[in-house]
Amino acid sequence: MPRYLFRHFSSDQGTWTEADIELFVAKLREPARARAGSALYRGFIMRELPRILSGAYRRTRLTTPTRVLIGADDPVIRPEILGGYKDYTDDMTVIIVDGA
Repeated sequence: MPRYLFRHFSSDQGTWTEADIELFVAKLREPARARAGSALYRGFIMRELPRILSGAYRRTRLTTPTRVLIGADDPVIRPEILGGYKDYTDDMTVIIVDGA
């Protein structure tokens, strides 16, 4: 899956060589890292993401200082989906990263 993401969801498809990608995915084969990736998937994507999308946290205030980096070319997380966040946070900055 990570190899697919590098190949199909990069802003510039020619940026990553096969050797570059292998540097990243090789680490993910280590057992502890593989378990961490699985835990992220099960804990966030399967449980928390649906709660977020359904509005379960609408009345919750984010008090932790937060910096959000969003790739300007991200096909999923578009900067405009965070509009109005300032009413719900104490200290959050959204940074759009060009070329990512």
